[in-house]
Amino acid sequence: MPPFKRQLQEKLKHALSASELELVPSSFQRLGHIAIVRLKQELVPKKEYVGEAVLAIVPGVKTVCLNTKKIETEFRQPNIEFLVGENNLVVVHREHECIFRFDVTKLMWSMGNMNERKRMYEMVKPGEVAVDFFAGMGYWSIPIAKHAQPGHVYAIDANPDAIDALRENQKLNKIPKEKMTVIQGKCEEVAPTLGHIADRIIMGYLPAPTFALTAAFHTFKPRGGTLHYEGVCEEGKYDELLQDVRDQGTSLGWNAELLHAQPVKSMAPRKWHYVLDIKVTPLDWDEGSMGKIRKEKESKQKIRARESHTSAVPAQ
Repeated sequence: MPPFKRQLQEKLKHALSASELELVPSSFQRLGHIAIVRLKQELVPKKEYVGEAVLAIVPGVKTVCLNTKKIETEFRQPNIEFLVGENNLVVVHREHECIFRFDVTKLMWSMGNMNERKRMYEMVKPGEVAVDFFAGMGYWSIPIAKHAQPGHVYAIDANPDAIDALRENQKLNKIPKEKMTVIQGKCEEVAPTLGHIADRIIMGYLPAPTFALTAAFHTFKPRGGTLHYEGVCEEGKYDELLQDVRDQGTSLGWNAELLHAQPVKSMAPRKWHYVLDIKVTPLDWDEGSMGKIRKEKESKQKIRARESHTSAVPAQ
């Protein structure tokens, strides 16, 4: 039995029945001064008792909240209910030497993605331009801008609460505007207006954001780049996720080659959260819209070169 559950049971032995004691949580999420717990439905009527017990046994915790249900909204807003302690729901969370300040009732934070956030910034090469399609408060953008040596980071999000937190976190982490640009808007609308600028695009959104793939392909540099595409599937069965990217890419003139499939965390029985690292390159000159455009450009350059050479030859 996990030590936390054992401690809870000991603390609650006079407040809960034997059957209720078996239902107490075995873990919690810690964000700054806040502990967030999930409870079985049968235990919800006793949530304040559980909250007081957590407050008593976890050092440094000043506030206890209840995570009431799954995240289902477009903006990925958590369903967090204050239980006991100080009614201060804005936390300062530190991870990978970065600072994140946010309201836990407005913005989500997944501890299960901690290693993935580190893996992401370690992959960024010096000078690369990275575009973060669903930037949130800066889960990916802040560590990339702070620890990698990117040419520039574009952080896009449609949620005004996320944008406010992202701009504040940019200041807290002393990231200059010359290094990172924060943009409010839907990535599928905003990203293509940036032009063909991206070496690397991060699509950190669940369920898999197929709706934004067209925008991603239109944002890559002409030579292509690396796409990080997220989704949920059965363990090891990520071919369908990859095929969605390939189908969309082919229709727009791009190849999509899987470099690596990274399992991030278990989401449900036999369901896993994956990040697919995908190499994106243009199709052959004669295939797809990008190839045709490139071929036409090359042909025009050859014609101009011939005309220039002809005009330079002196008349006989």
